[in-house]
Amino acid sequence: MAQGMKRLGMPVAAFFGVAILGLIATSWFLNRDALREAVEAQIRAVTGLDLVVKGSIDISVFPASYISFHDVGLKGGGAVDPALRVDVLNLFDDPLFIGPITTFGTSNFGQITQVGGFARSLQFQVRVGW
Repeated sequence: MAQGMKRLGMPVAAFFGVAILGLIATSWFLNRDALREAVEAQIRAVTGLDLVVKGSIDISVFPASYISFHDVGLKGGGAVDPALRVDVLNLFDDPLFIGPITTFGTSNFGQITQVGGFARSLQFQVRVGW
């Protein structure tokens, strides 16, 4: 019986290992420039302003899906500098759960009661010229 479980368990574990590595690797193969151009086109269509991304673009597919643009601004009317700039930390406000309580015999054994990480933080800068 144990030998049969071992024969079945190894291929299943290998499959899940390859699947997780594939999910992690997809963020490396995504075309960041094409993604930035698509977002720029959508924002230009909605606002009429040009999106300016001067910083890096971070993409993650696994374990949490997110796209993060750094040093972003909007400009229009031939201005050299962006008229609106936004800095975001933890845009989707994903919680980071701290491990369960491991004190055996307590009423909340095994429960997750704490959340860590950063809170959502937005910083807007608006430049008005006349």
